[in-house]
Amino acid sequence: MKTVSGLLAALIQWLRRPERFIQKLQAVYPHCQTVPFHNQEEAAANQGVELLETSFGPKIEGITTRDEGQVMIVLRRGLNPLNRQFVIAHELGHVHLHLPDMRATDAQLSLDRADHRDIEADAFALVWLMGSLPKERLEAEVFLYVLNNRGMAWRALRVICYVAWYHQRIRLAKWLERALLSLQAKGTA
Repeated sequence: MKTVSGLLAALIQWLRRPERFIQKLQAVYPHCQTVPFHNQEEAAANQGVELLETSFGPKIEGITTRDEGQVMIVLRRGLNPLNRQFVIAHELGHVHLHLPDMRATDAQLSLDRADHRDIEADAFALVWLMGSLPKERLEAEVFLYVLNNRGMAWRALRVICYVAWYHQRIRLAKWLERALLSLQAKGTA
């Protein structure tokens, strides 16, 4: 029965993952609203994050790393200007949302596009970049870019799916928490 308890706890943690992400995003977002769309390099510099460029393979646009306490964003050389802004905002999402909790062993996991942290960094970047634009420029600056870039459209869809049914997920997590407590009280979990 210990495995049932462990499985329920893992499921509850998975269900609550977007809740923790949204709480972190709400805490960071007020500081992000003042960053103009095309000034992500300046935003990174103002936060003490160093930007470097290198030659990555075609599947890697950027990574976030630390070297003796210095946070660095390493970008693939030659990104188009709009994609560069998004990648910097995405990597700043990792800095704000994940870097404090990341261990050295997590570096390889962050290269996995299916990792929830990558989806959260995409959401951070989309919210940050869209929040920095006047509504009349959203269509020209972001919406058309996402529509004309299949990879970006896929990333936006993953973000939507990740936070979709948020309230239902939290309701189910609360119900499972009560069930788990009941099982533990009965001594069957």
